[in-house]
Order: sequence, then structure tokens, then C-alpha cells
Amino acid sequence: MILKNFQSTAVDQLSNTFLALWKTGKYRIPLVFKAPTGAGKTIMMAEFLRCLDDNYQFHEDKAYLWISFGGDESYTQSKNKLYQYFNEGTDMNLKDVNNLSEGKLYKNNIFFINWSKIKGTDKESKKLRRSGGVGYGGEAVFDEFIQKTKKERDLVLIIDEAHTEAGEHLPLYNQIIDLLEPRIILKVTATPKDLPNISDVSQKKAGFVEALESDVIASGLIKEKIITQTEEEIKKLGNKNLSDKDITDIMLELAFNKRIELKKYYGELGLDINPLVMIQLPSDFKEKEEVQANQKDLVLSYLKRKGVKEKEIAIWLSGNKDIKKLKHITDNNN
Repeated sequence: MILKNFQSTAVDQLSNTFLALWKTGKYRIPLVFKAPTGAGKTIMMAEFLRCLDDNYQFHEDKAYLWISFGGDESYTQSKNKLYQYFNEGTDMNLKDVNNLSEGKLYKNNIFFINWSKIKGTDKESKKLRRSGGVGYGGEAVFDEFIQKTKKERDLVLIIDEAHTEAGEHLPLYNQIIDLLEPRIILKVTATPKDLPNISDVSQKKAGFVEALESDVIASGLIKEKIITQTEEEIKKLGNKNLSDKDITDIMLELAFNKRIELKKYYGELGLDINPLVMIQLPSDFKEKEEVQANQKDLVLSYLKRKGVKEKEIAIWLSGNKDIKKLKHITDNNN
């Protein structure tokens, strides 16, 4: 994959900043990598990690822990993207909870895990974090895995979607930092909660790298403006007492017609592009499962009335994922 100019620049800056911070010999140094949504943060991170791996002047024995604060599947998506990007052209083996039985991380391994797996609120995470016989020596599986790794090499912590790390997560977040004792904490986000001050950056107590939104827009990866429909505009299309079903139908109608309009414009330009309509339902937390199911039925009923074929509809919900249909979703003419 050929990177955009702004991506290459960001990777170079990130690499140089990382190496400068590493040379201080200190631990828990924050490095914020800010890039807009749609800028390709995961791809830039993949190239950054590969650059470190290929740097013949940087042979430090270290391993990486990639924690995602996104949804349940977010770390899997990141891991798959890195695997595809590396295309086995690296010794940076990608690991996850299925590799805990290996006992530790080896040099340049990257371990992916979602925050929900270690925050200790569900059965699976309690099994990973709780001591008392479930680990190799009576310690928690995850904790001992990390401790054994630290005895042999340093850790670098990568936090994906880092803007969600604070608030209710803060006490446990600090506990995890104490466990990891990372050399560098690389926070990747479009909207950082806290930025290092100029003094800390100049003294190499912290680092900051930014991919500017203007450069991302100039590259064509994202648009300068996103036009949205307001609730008031939607209700103008009906009466003041619209039901949830009425509003859903209106929203779907607007999206359906816009897709037809865009496809027509692309055709006039001679472009083989099939516009995608992405319909987001309420978050799939357990308390909202019934609402989500009802909304899904309304959406599918509408699409059926419009003559949309089943093979043209892909679903990505908790417990219902059309992986085969989504495999080529990024192709322009899919």
C-alpha cells in the first residue's frame, strides 16, 4: 500500500519522536498521536511499527500491548488490518487472548486486547484478571503473562481510541499502567482529552504528533463538510405527531433517494461506483436488545418494500454478522 504524503510525514514524525523519548531511559512517557477520523490511523500505526522493526539502529528488546477502547470487535479489526498490511513481511507476530497459554510476549510481538476484556466486570475478564489458581502460578492469567514478559523485555502500550480512557475507567486504567510499567504510552485518537504542554514536549517528558485535518482533506481521504438532516427538517416531511416507525421510514426514504441520486451522478461521470447506505441502529447493550430488534425489523421491512434483494443487505450486529457479504464492502463497485 502506498501511503498518502501526510501519512508518510506523520509516520516519520512519530518514529523520530518515539525514538527520542525512548533514549531518555524513562518510563510511562505519554506520546499523543492525533489524527482525524478517516485519516487512516491504523494504517499509519502499522507503518510506524514496521519502521521501528526495520530500523537497524534500534534493536531494543520490547513488546507491544495494543488496548482498544472501542467496541467489542475493535481490537480484532485493528489486528486484521495490521496483518493485511504487514502481509507476513515482518517478524512482529500478532497475538491476542488466544495466545495467553504461551506464557509471555517475545521480542516485537504485538498483543491485542479490548478494554472490556480486562476491566473486570464480566465473567471472561474476571477469569483473566482474578488471582487464585487460574494462572500459571496462581496469579491471574493476564497479569502473570505481563509480569513474565516484563522480566525479559520492556513494554510499549498503544491505546486506540484513547479519548475514552478517562472517567469511570481511570482507577482501573491506573492499575493497568502500574501492572505494565510501559516505557512509552502511545495514545492514538482524533480527539485527545489532554494534550502535553510545550515544556514537557521540549524536555522530552512527553511527545505530540498530529496529522492535520487540512492535509487529510487535501489528500481526498475525508471531506471538508458532512451535511446532516436535523430532526426539524425531518418532521417537516410529516405531521408533528410522528411515530418512531414514521420517523424511521422518512430517514430511510431520504437515504434511499440520496443513494439513487449519487449513483446517477457517478454514472454521468463515467465512474463505476455503487454508493453505500449505512444504517446505524441503537447500541447493542443488553438493555437495548429489544429496541434494536424492533428497529432492525422496521429497516428490513422498508428495504423489502423497495425491492432491495437480500444479497444486497449486510448486517453487522451483536450475534448477527454477515462476514462474507462484508468482505469486499470497501470496493467501490461492491
